[in-house]
Amino acid sequence: RPGYRAADPLRTQADLLIACPTLERDHRLSQPSVVPFLYPRILVKDWIPPSGQGRFELSRFVFMEITLTSRPIIRLTQAEYLKLDRQSELRHEFLAGEVFVMTGASRNHNLITVNVAAALSEQLRRRQCEVYASDVRVKVSPQRLYAYPDVIVVCGNPRFEDEVNDTLLNPTILIEVLSKSTEAYDRGLKFELYRGLESLQEFILIAQNKCHVKHYRRQSDNRWILTEPNDPAGLVALESIAGQLAVEQIYLKVALDLH
Repeated sequence: RPGYRAADPLRTQADLLIACPTLERDHRLSQPSVVPFLYPRILVKDWIPPSGQGRFELSRFVFMEITLTSRPIIRLTQAEYLKLDRQSELRHEFLAGEVFVMTGASRNHNLITVNVAAALSEQLRRRQCEVYASDVRVKVSPQRLYAYPDVIVVCGNPRFEDEVNDTLLNPTILIEVLSKSTEAYDRGLKFELYRGLESLQEFILIAQNKCHVKHYRRQSDNRWILTEPNDPAGLVALESIAGQLAVEQIYLKVALDLH
C-alpha cells in the first residue's frame, strides 16, 4: 500500500493471502504473489513499503489469525467442507454449500455448556445414552446442514456419517447456548432445519446472560410444544430420557445480568 510504513497498523479483513516464497529477513523478490485462500486467516502485518524499481524489501513478519461469523467464507461441497474442517484448528459450520467460521465462546457460554453436559452425563452414565459437548457435528441430510450444537444427547446406538465418528446422524436432544451473533439463526433457521431430524425429540435454547430457557418438545403428531422454565428454582423436564435439568444447575457460577 503506497505510503505504508512498518510502524503503521495494518487493519483489514482480507479475502486474499499475500504469500512469499520464504520469510527470510531482507529477502528480495520482484513482486509479491497473491493467491486465493479459503478464509481470511493469515495476514502479513508488518512489512517495509515498496522501494526501488518495483521491488519489495521484506523485513519483520508477524502473523495473526482472525475469524468471521457474519458472512460465509467460501462455497464448498460437503466432502470439501469435511476435509477442511477436520484439518483445521478452527471449527466451521456448513449450510447448503456455504461455510462459516465459528468463533470462541465466552466464559458464561463455556460454564453453561459444561454445567449442562455434566448434569446430563451424571444422570445417563448407567444408561445406553451418550452426551457430547461442542466438538461433535450433527448432520441434517436433506438441507445439507452440518452444525456443532453445544450439547448433544443420543440414546440407543449412535449412527455416524463415516468411520471417523465425528458427525452424528441421530441425536435425541440438542442444546444451544445463545450468543448475540448467532441467536437469531439458532432460534430460526437452524431450529427449522433441526426439526427435519426424525430422531430429535427435544431442543433447548439457553440464554447466557439472563435466566431464560426455552424447551421445545416434539409431540406424537409432529407438533412442537414450548415451555419456558425461567425461575431459578424451576426444572426442565426431559421426557425423552426420563431426566431433568435444574435451572439453578444450568446457571451454576454464571454471572447473570440482573438488570
